[in-house]
Amino acid sequence: MSASGLRVAPLRRRAAATAIDILLMLPVIGVIVWVYVTYLQRRDPETGRPRRLDPSRRWQVLFSLVRGAAVVRGRNSRSPGFRILRLRRVDAGTGGPVSLRSALIRATFSLGLRALISRLRPGVPDERREAAGPQACGRAVLVLVAIGAPALRPPLHQSLVDRLAGTVVVEE
Repeated sequence: MSASGLRVAPLRRRAAATAIDILLMLPVIGVIVWVYVTYLQRRDPETGRPRRLDPSRRWQVLFSLVRGAAVVRGRNSRSPGFRILRLRRVDAGTGGPVSLRSALIRATFSLGLRALISRLRPGVPDERREAAGPQACGRAVLVLVAIGAPALRPPLHQSLVDRLAGTVVVEE
């Protein structure tokens, strides 16, 4: 129990909610992968090489801003997994809805995390990019584990971003 009388959600239920969300997203992810692979199978007429899908820096910034705004706007909404298992993210101090401040911290943290992981990708030429993939993936996984590891500590099981934002996942 937290100070506000709410029951903190066990890690198993949080993991189950994430698994439900992933399972529900698999068809969407499949379509995205299919479109991506189909696009990449086309060859650039000038070089004969497969096309690369690298959005310009402007598009990346625009997408990040739109994503951040969506996170802030939907700060008190729940994913299907959270709804099915009756979980909710709340303000750790009051037990009430997530504040705008907390949502901005979460959005900023997410942007920073994406930037950090993208910096971990090695700058290698196109012909060696496949060989560098596992190394970059391994470094990204280490970063994600380091960020999620604090959630293993009782009593609040807060991830690093939850701790910074002052939020906690509770059972309804």
